[in-house]
Amino acid sequence: MNGVCATSSPPWSQAHPATVPSIRKDFAMVYDSARQRVVLFGGFDVQQGQPLNDTWEWDGTNWEQKSPAIAPRSRAYHALAYDSARQRVVLFGGAERKSNSVYVDLNDTWEWAPQGSSD
Repeated sequence: MNGVCATSSPPWSQAHPATVPSIRKDFAMVYDSARQRVVLFGGFDVQQGQPLNDTWEWDGTNWEQKSPAIAPRSRAYHALAYDSARQRVVLFGGAERKSNSVYVDLNDTWEWAPQGSSD
């Protein structure tokens, strides 16, 4: 299933956005309360068999892929947290795929703080 379920009013209802991220696993998502967006980063593309380093935002109606000039390397098993004091999404760690069966642990830290509606 390649859909999104929204919880704005009980019970669950399936959303039908025009644009959606690829089917993936081992990704991370967090809610940016200042901008009222859910931020999704990376993971592993199930259909293509490739690690991802893409950034998506959910506005409650649709997904939008962001295209920052600089982005973290592709990864899975990472963590995202929202720093409300600084109004930034913080990414930490994860694992980078080096070959089909070899992953290297990462301990880098990145921040996502787009200005306005642009990247």
